[in-house]
Amino acid sequence: MKTYHDLRKEIKCDNASLNQVKLYLVLTQLLKILFTETFVTLCSMIPFFLFYWLVFGISIKTMWVAGIYLFSHFLFYEFYLKNSYKKDLKADYEEITLMLVVLKDLRNEKRQKTTK
Repeated sequence: MKTYHDLRKEIKCDNASLNQVKLYLVLTQLLKILFTETFVTLCSMIPFFLFYWLVFGISIKTMWVAGIYLFSHFLFYEFYLKNSYKKDLKADYEEITLMLVVLKDLRNEKRQKTTK
């Protein structure tokens, strides 16, 4: 994983305006949301419920099948998705969080330069 100083050297915002740095900050915050475990879990639920909806339709009579799909997704989450997230995406999420800190520092520096 990269450190604060590594990321600071990589991000070249010397010629960027304050508005561009703010845009980078907003897009990085959006990227951070996309890399959360909750978002990944919710996106992995889509195929489970899409299959349920296409095969059975949504009615009171088939709600027990939805419960089975929900339980099967819970098992999928517990036995596969949680470990896979920690192995593949957790380091990226932490690096994005650190990148937000770097961008906030750069934004504050740009603000100080423009007020002088």
